[in-house]
Amino acid sequence: MSHWIKMNKGLVDSEKIVKLAHLLEIDTQKTIGAVFEFWVWMDSITPNGKGINLSFNYIDKKINIPNFSEKMREIGWISGEEWAIKLPNFEEHNGSTAKRRSLTAKRVASHRK
Repeated sequence: MSHWIKMNKGLVDSEKIVKLAHLLEIDTQKTIGAVFEFWVWMDSITPNGKGINLSFNYIDKKINIPNFSEKMREIGWISGEEWAIKLPNFEEHNGSTAKRRSLTAKRVASHRK
């Protein structure tokens, strides 16, 4: 895996971030930081967002926010069961294929200038 992940500037005002912040009872800046940390971690341990062998309790402790994984499930960013966690649409934004698409788009945009 490469040493970066895609982060969309629209994340700041996204419906899911606002809802997650509300559910966790923390501000959006802390929510974005936690989500970023989570996606960086997941990008380092799974190539496709499937079959992640972790407990929800461990995720909460790693991210240092109680009920983080439960609330991520409520908004649809985590699915599956403990020890078999899935990340819906993971490959759309993470993994080598998504990163390759992003770099290609950046290269094409730069070439057009």
